[in-house]
Formats: sequence, C-alpha cells, structure tokens
Amino acid sequence: MRIGIIGYGNIGNLITSNIISFKLFNLENIHISNRNLSKLDDLKKQFPKINITDSNIEISSICDIIIISTEPSEFFDVLNEIKHSLKKNVHIIYTCAGIDFKEISPIYEGNLTCLIPSIASFPNNNVKNGVSLFVHSKNTSFENKEFIEGIFSHFSYIKTLDNFNDLEIATILTSCSPAFFSLIVKIISKKASEVSNFSYYESMDFILKTINSSALLIQDNLLNNDEIIKKVATEKGITQEGLDYIENNFNNFNDDLFNILIKKFNKVEK
Repeated sequence: MRIGIIGYGNIGNLITSNIISFKLFNLENIHISNRNLSKLDDLKKQFPKINITDSNIEISSICDIIIISTEPSEFFDVLNEIKHSLKKNVHIIYTCAGIDFKEISPIYEGNLTCLIPSIASFPNNNVKNGVSLFVHSKNTSFENKEFIEGIFSHFSYIKTLDNFNDLEIATILTSCSPAFFSLIVKIISKKASEVSNFSYYESMDFILKTINSSALLIQDNLLNNDEIIKKVATEKGITQEGLDYIENNFNNFNDDLFNILIKKFNKVEK
C-alpha cells in the first residue's frame, strides 16, 4: 500500500509528520510531490527512503491513496492533471473544506473523501491530539473509509460527518479554533504584561496552564461548565463582573464571527 501526498504546505507537513512519527507506513511507501522541491530538503536528509518528486503524475500512477493538500484554487488543476494516470480503485482524499463532491464528480467519481485535519494534531510525544473531520462520498468503499480513518485515529480523534453543512461548522470548531484561541491568549497576555510586572511569557504561561487544567476538568467529567462558573464566581465579585461583561458583549460578536466564516465557505476561491 503506497500513500501519496500532493502539496507540502502546513497540512501536508502535518500529515507527513504524523505518518512518520507513528510509523503508519514504511518510509519507502511514502511519496510526496511539491512544486518547490527545496521545501523537502530537510525531510529527505532526515528520511532518505521517502520518495520525493515534483511530478504529480508520478504520484498518481503508483499510489493507492492520494492526499491532495493544495490550496483550493489549485485543487481542480491538480485533479485534472492526474485523472488519466490514476490507479484503479485509488482513494483520493482532499483537504479543501469549501469544495463538495458535486463539483468533483464530473472529473472523478471513485473513492473520494474530504478530510479536515487540525494543527492541534501536530506530533507531540506520540499522544493523540486534535480532531480530524471526514466526509466520504457515496462511492467510497467501507474498506477505504475504515482504512483512512484508522490511520488518522492513531494521532487524532475522528469525527465522520454526513454532509458539508455540518463540515463547515465542525471546521470552525476544530480546524480554525486553534488560531482563534492563540490570538485570544496572545491579546490577553499582552494586556496583562502591560498592567503588571509579569512578562508576556509569564502571563501566557498562567493562562495556558489554567486553560489546560480547566479543560481537563470538563473533559474528564469532574465538573461541567456551569459548575466551574458557580464555584469560581461570587455575587458582586471580580469574576462575576467579568462574566456579566462577557455575556453582555460576546453573543453579538459570536454571531458575527460565525456569519462571516460561513459566508467565507461559500466564497472559497476554486
């Protein structure tokens, strides 16, 4: 079984790193193509058995699984380029949330999966992290679904969805949110360092340790969200003042954020 990854940007790097870290394929059965081969120099030096090329057709002619991890605007060019050289029963997986199967069917109608991984799944001491989202086409065999989900289940949690509407929301929650949380932590840490003797990094460390610990309380069913709020906040106290402010101001912000992001899905450049 050979796996090919077309495009070695952030997502291609993430997937490749996990495949190598968890030893999910023999190195000689991993094939990666990228227009700029210099981006793969370090990878090739570290793992010389991995097959590196700038030819997408070379990938498509020998691989049983092909993950296309290009920009949405490049996806159809790649698919049209490789469609005549694909192996029989190949499983094509793509990482563009804004493209659905109806748009792809005139070009390819075989085993097809839309995959949305998360940067939260970046290799970390062989621990399972983040959520990988899957939507499979009706033509995708049970064996292909089971195999690719099994691969990703080694390093991430798996959620299989039935439609692209749910994929939009799930993408916001799992794939976009690490960036959103990082920005919020950055802004709060910066402000805390400006009004105290703590450095930016000390402030960020306080926040991250608290977020991680609080999340574990909820995830392990030790406390739910409402119980944490009740235990921390006291009437007319500092926490309650902050909670009131957030509740009064965040709902509109949250509505606007989701509306903007959902509209963006419908305007993905293809």
